[in-house]
Amino acid sequence: MCAQCVASNDLHGIISWVICIRNNDMKHYYEHVHGITKYSKDYVNFMIRISNMCMLYPKLLYVSVSVSDMKKHLKYIESKMKEDEQFWSIV
Repeated sequence: MCAQCVASNDLHGIISWVICIRNNDMKHYYEHVHGITKYSKDYVNFMIRISNMCMLYPKLLYVSVSVSDMKKHLKYIESKMKEDEQFWSIV
C-alpha cells in the first residue's frame, strides 16, 4: 500500500487511488467479499460509495429509501446533497 492508504481508513478513497489499484490485488479483495456476501463487484463498490456518502453527509443515515431507488438515482441524490451540503453534513 502507498503512504496515503496506510494513513487513511477510508476504503472508498483507497479503492479510488489508481496507484494502489495497480499495487494491490483488488481482484482478490472482490473475490473475498463475494465469497462472504455473494455481492457482485458493482454492488460492493455501490455500498462503499454509500458508506462514503454517509461519512460526508451524516443525515443520510436517517433517510428511509430503498437500496434499489438509491442505486437507480445515486448521481442525482449525490448532486442534490452537494448543493445543500450544510444541511446534510450537520447531525
